[in-house]
Amino acid sequence: MKGENPDKGKRTVRVPQISGLLRPTNLKKPGEGMRRGRCWELFECQRCGKCCIELGLPWDPERISEIAQFLNLTDEQVFERYYGRIVEDTDGRIWEEVYGWSSKIFGEEASWIPQKEVGLKYREFDDHKRTPCPFLRSESGGQKTCIIYEVRPRGCRLYPFDTDFGRGGVNCPGARIVYERLERGE
Repeated sequence: MKGENPDKGKRTVRVPQISGLLRPTNLKKPGEGMRRGRCWELFECQRCGKCCIELGLPWDPERISEIAQFLNLTDEQVFERYYGRIVEDTDGRIWEEVYGWSSKIFGEEASWIPQKEVGLKYREFDDHKRTPCPFLRSESGGQKTCIIYEVRPRGCRLYPFDTDFGRGGVNCPGARIVYERLERGE
């Protein structure tokens, strides 16, 4: 549309492109806790696709290689097609954005701050690519399906009970049924 910002909705989060992928440490395991375990026992996905449409494709660095292999792509191709783009820091400006503030506070000799280096690659996320989830497909009868279900990201596997963000504001009909059943004492 004329006059609209083409970057509206684009979230630029630059993460260093490193060989050892970053691993989230605060994700909980499915079924953790008595109530959650009972929720999972009662849960049946209604295949409405609301989570996929509204929340999109979660970033899961531990599954990227599996998704890539499943789709017969490279890890970089998966990232560039479905998450954002990989950019090279040709002049050190990205390094300044990512590490500059901490090097000023802690000093560049801090062991956890990489030395300023030109040529490093970074991941730049674009929410337009991942929302709605590009792997969601509609079937006859209006039900939705995931074409990468076997290798889906951890955020999908944990949804709607064990994610860090809860249901993320999505009115999940499967979760609603579970909560109603729990209220009735089932």
